[in-house]
Amino acid sequence: MTDARELAYQPRRAWTITGLLFVFFLINWGDKAVLGLTAAPMMRELGLSPAQYGLAASAIYFLFSVSGAFGGFLANRIRTTWLITGMALIWSLTQLPMVFSAGFGVLVACRVVLGAAEGPAAPVALHGLMKWFPDTKRNMPNSVFLVGASIGVVVAAPGLAWVAETFGWRWAFGVMGIVGLVWAVIWWIVGGEGPFTGAQPSQPSRRDAAVEGGIRVSYRRIFTSGTWLGATIGAFAVYWGIAIAVTWLPVYLEQGLGYSTLAAGNAVALTALVGAVALFGQGLLSQVLMARGVSSRWARGGVGGGAAVLAALILLVGLQVGGGWHLVLLAVGLQLGVAITAAGPPAIGEIVPVAQRGGALGMHVALQTTAGIAAPYVTGRIVSAVDDPLAGFHTAFAVAAGVILVGGAIALLLMRPQRDAARLGIRLPAPTVVPPQRNS
Repeated sequence: MTDARELAYQPRRAWTITGLLFVFFLINWGDKAVLGLTAAPMMRELGLSPAQYGLAASAIYFLFSVSGAFGGFLANRIRTTWLITGMALIWSLTQLPMVFSAGFGVLVACRVVLGAAEGPAAPVALHGLMKWFPDTKRNMPNSVFLVGASIGVVVAAPGLAWVAETFGWRWAFGVMGIVGLVWAVIWWIVGGEGPFTGAQPSQPSRRDAAVEGGIRVSYRRIFTSGTWLGATIGAFAVYWGIAIAVTWLPVYLEQGLGYSTLAAGNAVALTALVGAVALFGQGLLSQVLMARGVSSRWARGGVGGGAAVLAALILLVGLQVGGGWHLVLLAVGLQLGVAITAAGPPAIGEIVPVAQRGGALGMHVALQTTAGIAAPYVTGRIVSAVDDPLAGFHTAFAVAAGVILVGGAIALLLMRPQRDAARLGIRLPAPTVVPPQRNS
């Protein structure tokens, strides 16, 4: 039997919102990547040491996690359309001071404010996006949204590298500010709230905090459930590698392997494509598996956690080989695990009421992104501690592989959404198995 709320599903409108939020996350990651893509000329002009650059790279995460958690809980009470507009405006304005003769202090301050505004982006947008799709149809739109991160790097890397070489590194920040302002205006006109807020379609709710079926669960029980812990630990581990890829990989390619700024940007763009394929592949595979009746433990937890474990092993192998294969395996190892970041939110969405989903996702993203504080700074310290920067980078990549391996294994073991939903008293509709269609 079809869930009554399935009748509220508006595919065309839902996918329009998905497309807009895809661009939203693309800009989000372009804002992050611009620092790494302009690192070499910036370090030369401002006279920054590797440790100072590592501090500037980590600055975006100083308030990122705290604001992410706060924004997630705020999304339980305030329309996501308003929150997303406000975030996009702040991102854009924090990029503009770098166009002028700002130094190290202004750079760090702008990155701190940028991080505070970007922290809630993923949980708030995912919470809002899930309002447009029923549970069984959320894997693909969630993955498409998160692919915006990888495509953001793919688009930003060569484009911003070209801007930096042609007009100077400061204008790379200016371009991101202008693009963000344009998107905010479009979203304010086109964006909106979806029908899946926990209320029946015949009784639309005016607030996002409508409680599904009158159920409310202790946050302590949610945050100690295997699914939430496994998804969060796995995402933290993978985010460690992502943070290194965004902030240090361009520096490694230029200073360690002798790439030019433009060539490094193109190489980073190709690397980010691996992440895009991993995210899209996870969404497609998970949705197909669930349509065939496979439990979400394997369709979401197994696919996401398994990808992280495989990524760590590939990264370790990549450190042992040379030539072209070295960069290929390095790219796959740092990016393949992002599948767990797409599998986690819908798995968490299975075990919490709609009225508490924003808060649960906010804490999930807040803790996973604390890796962004530690990873760039730790990498900078490792590279600075040895005479040979190349050896330092390889040590940092090996540490990342270990973190990703452990996190992926934990996700594989702990993520069991259906079991945890039953323990928390959340009643989910039985999965619909679609029989194969024959060509007539």
